[in-house]
Amino acid sequence: MDIQLLDGEELILGDGKIPEVKMTDEEINKKYREGEIRIVTEQARYPLNTISSMVSSNGYKMNPEFQRRHRWSNEKRSALIESLIMNVPLPPIFLYEYEYSSYEVMDGLQRLTAISSFYDNKYSLVGLTKWPELNGKNYESLPKLVKQGIDRRYISSIILLNETAKTPEEAETMKQMVFDRINSGGEQLKAQEKRNANFGR
Repeated sequence: MDIQLLDGEELILGDGKIPEVKMTDEEINKKYREGEIRIVTEQARYPLNTISSMVSSNGYKMNPEFQRRHRWSNEKRSALIESLIMNVPLPPIFLYEYEYSSYEVMDGLQRLTAISSFYDNKYSLVGLTKWPELNGKNYESLPKLVKQGIDRRYISSIILLNETAKTPEEAETMKQMVFDRINSGGEQLKAQEKRNANFGR
């Protein structure tokens, strides 16, 4: 891979894995100030009872190339719904605005489709451990208060805005980089981190 150096940069080969580029603090500050490799984002929240219409709308691409293809089991989808019933905080979904007000799901596809399918009564809850009384029930057959409680929940999103990338090629590189970084692991997980990892997509 060719590495383009700017004036004043010096390439230092380290342990043979990742080359080190030597720059002065002034040059680093200039790079940061000019916004190189800086992602522009905004945040949004979606009530759960709007997810089904979101998934089926033309404004959201649900199957970008870097998403995993396998689908969650009903047990895992049910565990997500149980967490929402208990109002357990979940990690945000990540969206990329590829055109104005048009988005593709970078991370969170499984969560969105699990919620959408539940609201569409496409599966019944199974394997719940904290709310076993709800096993066998779909959304329509939930007790009134439980249903109202779920309807009050929302899922957060982080949106990478279109102006982050200047070209389609840069957009693809940036999306893959973000996807790889938010899905990288390696450290021992704490209890909340395990739940976040379970529902990270």
